[in-house]
Amino acid sequence: MQYKKVLIGNDDGISAPGIILLENLVSKSFEEVVVIAPDINKSGASHSITLTNLLRAKEVSPKHYAVTGSPVDCVAFGLRYLFDEANYPDLVLSGINNDTNISEDVWYSGTVAVAREAALFGIPAIAFSVQRPLGQAVSWEIARHYVPVVLNKILNSFVFNPGTYISVNFPAVKVEEVKGIKVLAQGVRKNMGIIEKSIDPYGYPYYWLKAGKYVYDKSLSGYTDNCGLDDGYITVVPLSVNMTDYSSLDKLKGICDGEF
Repeated sequence: MQYKKVLIGNDDGISAPGIILLENLVSKSFEEVVVIAPDINKSGASHSITLTNLLRAKEVSPKHYAVTGSPVDCVAFGLRYLFDEANYPDLVLSGINNDTNISEDVWYSGTVAVAREAALFGIPAIAFSVQRPLGQAVSWEIARHYVPVVLNKILNSFVFNPGTYISVNFPAVKVEEVKGIKVLAQGVRKNMGIIEKSIDPYGYPYYWLKAGKYVYDKSLSGYTDNCGLDDGYITVVPLSVNMTDYSSLDKLKGICDGEF
């Protein structure tokens, strides 16, 4: 497939460093680039959509739109309003996210949800994220160097199945320390984060969900994306919009199937 038109989205917002970098890295590789992103940071929005509130969209510069809704609302604005079906983008890119989206992150992440929404429309999509050490600022150099490399490898040879989208994560190491690229399965891990209680200036309690250390056991899921990332590899994980647990399908049929 020849990719000419690309839509870029994210969940960190229209002015986030990651989306600006992503556009700069790919702009010369396509005939047309359109950026549609939330007007403010919407990290953790997952695949939420706005149903009971109005949406506003502003063209902040030519082919750059800021939308008041979720990351998926931004994709919907593009695919259901801005473009007609005959004029859909050939590819959707998301990110570059200011932290990893591995293991269960793919369900919370608005960055990955952008790619998932595109896949629901049958459009090839890739989400990019960079590992950020806990309590430290992210370094964009590894993404600056390797996004074009990974993107070219995928687009030049890979044929997307219907409903397939890809999540790419870059490790928090120096460019020269990257060991390579590994295509891996989504992992399983335990989030050691906490909910912290404090008191606001008016004496009322509020609660803050704080990220913590993640731990994982290779015996649970084998060598997966979290393992590869911690070992210094760029991880590439193919995902699917079909969430059926086929290993349980026949078992459950045997229990539940039948006529009343």
